[in-house]
Amino acid sequence: MPQLRIIDGGRGLDIPAPPLIRPYPEGGPIRTGTLFSMTPDDITRILGFPPNITDTEWAFTVDGVRCSVWSDRGSHERGTWATWGAADAMRRVFGRRWMV
Repeated sequence: MPQLRIIDGGRGLDIPAPPLIRPYPEGGPIRTGTLFSMTPDDITRILGFPPNITDTEWAFTVDGVRCSVWSDRGSHERGTWATWGAADAMRRVFGRRWMV
């Protein structure tokens, strides 16, 4: 994982760099996880762009790793979203709101 070096009062502090998130033109093939307690606006704010596949689906890369988030049969109405992508990438972006 990339690191940032922050100088704090003369001492160095290494913290993880924020992930590089970019839109991708194609969604994922299968569900590999779930996002909980999120609105479409929350996801848009975190990813930095609106849904780019359908009205309720985002496809993107996280540091080059393909991922996607979508509403599974209206699950977004309950704040729940299907996801596809590597666990470490999804956890870096969504934290504890993402589960396998």
